[in-house]
Amino acid sequence: MSTHWNTHGITLFTAVLNTNSTSKSYVVVSNELQHDKYAVAAFNRAIMQHAVSNGNIITMLHIFSDGAGSQFKNRFNLSGLLKPSMMHSDLGEIDWSFFGTAHGKGPVDGVGGTVKRAVWRRVLQKQVVLSSAEDFAEAAASACQNIKILFVSSDQVQEIRQELDSAWQADMPRNIVDIRSYHYFCKSSTTALEMAVVSPFTGIHLQLTSVQVLTLSNENSKENSPVSVMKEKYYAVDYVHCVSKKTTMTFYTITSMHINRF
Repeated sequence: MSTHWNTHGITLFTAVLNTNSTSKSYVVVSNELQHDKYAVAAFNRAIMQHAVSNGNIITMLHIFSDGAGSQFKNRFNLSGLLKPSMMHSDLGEIDWSFFGTAHGKGPVDGVGGTVKRAVWRRVLQKQVVLSSAEDFAEAAASACQNIKILFVSSDQVQEIRQELDSAWQADMPRNIVDIRSYHYFCKSSTTALEMAVVSPFTGIHLQLTSVQVLTLSNENSKENSPVSVMKEKYYAVDYVHCVSKKTTMTFYTITSMHINRF
């Protein structure tokens, strides 16, 4: 009863790390309930630190995630691709691929479901009583020994928040126009990203577009503002006029067209 009526929430951040030789599932447990860019940065950093400390040599990281704007697909997270050492000192390059809207379930969903089900079963069997995120992490580590459980406290996330806020105040990332239409981002230069509407891992021919993310020191304020692109819908109408002895008929064939106007 004490567990059932306990209203304290926790956060589970799931990931699967694949290397050339191994595959490891991770669940980060935290009492930080703000699911934002700071929490994502803190959790990814914890996973990388554990992976490298266990003998993995990771210099190139390919990230796959859904496209939630508040958590993953935003200019702040993507600006981190320009400075991979902020995630881990060994990283030299990161690129990020985003799944399309309404994607199917993947390995990370299975990892989260497995951990929650295993811990809940132990609660029902009265083997454990959970009163904090730390208790959940301990129970999960005992119940799911093939999944690495990491605990990241809210205080650790706050430290990352202060670090990132300081970095972003010194060099504020620009807005990325029409960011939802793109599903792949990689580093182009120290201040710019290249992006594409599809990921190169789909096997489809990649068309990259360069976008300036960080401000150059010699740019003025007017040049710092993002280019405004307005998309409007127009229609092309094929007009056909037919005349006969009895009737006159007019046909309109409407074809949808999208035209970009600057």
